[in-house]
Amino acid sequence: LLYEGPFAGLTTRLKTVSISTAIMGALGVPLLVHFYSGDISASGQYAVGSTAVVCACGSTLAMHFAFSPYIHKLERIPVRKCNMTETTESKEGEEGEGEGDKLET
Repeated sequence: LLYEGPFAGLTTRLKTVSISTAIMGALGVPLLVHFYSGDISASGQYAVGSTAVVCACGSTLAMHFAFSPYIHKLERIPVRKCNMTETTESKEGEEGEGEGDKLET
C-alpha cells in the first residue's frame, strides 16, 4: 500500500448511505404517493413523487461527481513474468529475425 486517502473511509460510507437512500427513495416514494394520496389529484401526486425521486437520485449523482476523482487507495501491483513464446515472420529487407524465430518475453 503506497497511499491511503485521509477521508477514504468517510467517502465510502457517504456513498453507501447515499446509494441506499436513493434506492429507497426511488422505490418507496412512488408507493407512498400511490397508497397515501388522500385528496391530492393525480397530477399533484406525480409532481410530488417525481420531485422526491429526482432529489433522492440527484444528490447521489452529485456526490458521485464530486468524489469520483478522489483516490481512496494507491497500491503497487507486482508484474508477473510470463514465459510466452511468439513466432514472428521477418519482412523483406529486414535483417535479424528469420521466419519462425521465437521471441521470449
